[in-house]
Amino acid sequence: MTMSFADQVRAAVANAEGAADTEPARHFRAVLDELVAGLRALGVGARIQSGRDARKLTLYLYPPHRPARVNLMLTFFLDGDGIVVSGETSTSITSPDELQGWLLRYVQLPAFLESLGLLREEAKLPVEARLRVDRQASHAVGDVVVAVSPEDQERLDAATKDSDVELVAERIEFPGNGPYARGTGYVLLESAGLFVSVDSVEPAGDKLQVKGKRA
Repeated sequence: MTMSFADQVRAAVANAEGAADTEPARHFRAVLDELVAGLRALGVGARIQSGRDARKLTLYLYPPHRPARVNLMLTFFLDGDGIVVSGETSTSITSPDELQGWLLRYVQLPAFLESLGLLREEAKLPVEARLRVDRQASHAVGDVVVAVSPEDQERLDAATKDSDVELVAERIEFPGNGPYARGTGYVLLESAGLFVSVDSVEPAGDKLQVKGKRA
């Protein structure tokens, strides 16, 4: 029986899809995902993020438990069957194995190692956070800038959404920072990209006891 032209088209496409890799980008993305896993195991925060153009991927590093303190490290452009790495110079790479080799050389560069060290050191310092009186406005009259300890920041990062959290914050002294005022409706604590929906803020000696739920 003679196949119709429509059936021939369908069969030709099916055969081509079966013989060719129609998603070469996934192999490169798998390498980048393993890069992130390896960097996190070294004690820094890392993520690959896409933008409006799905072909563009960016590697960000940040101090552990502080996802808002990001540093852009590399940008990748998926280009047909290959990938272009854009840093100080652009490099075209044609296979996942070649990408692995390039990245292994990159992570051993002195400047990259220095970046890792700085991020680890920052993770040992208190976090500048903000007690907000408005959920929508990132800055408003009545906000108080406070410091959260590295230990509380780590516990906050480990808390699950909507779980109860309790931490101690210390108002930071600098010109223009609003005072803590008992009875003020503080509704949100934003701490380097982590959020607490505030139930109460009470003085605890010279510090503030913040209770709420992980948002």
